Amino acid sequence: MPLLRDLARPDPFSLQISFVFPAERGRFAATAVDAEGFREFTEHVIRDAMPAHLTPYVHWLNDAAFDAADAAVARWRDARRSDLARRFALVEGRP
Repeated sequence: MPLLRDLARPDPFSLQISFVFPAERGRFAATAVDAEGFREFTEHVIRDAMPAHLTPYVHWLNDAAFDAADAAVARWRDARRSDLARRFALVEGRP
């Protein structure tokens, strides 16, 4: 498959987890007190708490990219919810 031809690992999906944070908001913003230290602390906690068999990736997105990712996740959740409701004949809003 050409899309997966130049990968560093043979399986690009298994045993990996990504954390996505807004780089320009809240405690992570450059204007926040010790924002860089808080980012480093966040990454350290993630890597320390992660089971050894998982590879964590931490992504810091600017506002536009974070909003786009957030909207994409919201669309995926809606599509997933609709698909599950269709496949399992669930009533919307009820398990």
